[in-house]
Amino acid sequence: MLAFNVPETGVKDFMNKLFKESAFDDFEIRDACVTSFVKFEISGGLSKEALLAQPDASRRYYANWAELKPYVFGFVKGKTKPENIRLVFSGGEILVKSIHENAAAVFLNMNYENGEIRFTTATSQKEFALNKELDARWEEYIEHFFSSLDINVVQE
Repeated sequence: MLAFNVPETGVKDFMNKLFKESAFDDFEIRDACVTSFVKFEISGGLSKEALLAQPDASRRYYANWAELKPYVFGFVKGKTKPENIRLVFSGGEILVKSIHENAAAVFLNMNYENGEIRFTTATSQKEFALNKELDARWEEYIEHFFSSLDINVVQE
């Protein structure tokens, strides 16, 4: 597991990239939670009707960030900053397969609280393995992803 944060000076820039640009749009959202004057919770799982409407070849089970971003942004924007934003991103099927043959899922967890943004990575394996190759590849991918977006992060 990789744990890192966005320095305070980079929070505004990161939020602009998250909500106003397309960098994170292809990631699926497993879970989203925004706490402002109330707590808004979103399960990223697609409805039964949405699942049935998809062609089998391109089946996915979770909404992507592009689909949910306008709703989450609606909870966030306003005169006061939210107390907390928690997003659980996951890679789609193509990304998961490209990371490692034993990858069942890959996750990037984001938590914004007290003006700070923290991230952790996680993976799920298809078959039990003692080595950490899957974790290492996912962490390398995320480090490159943030670097390519010019998002400065600091490992914890």
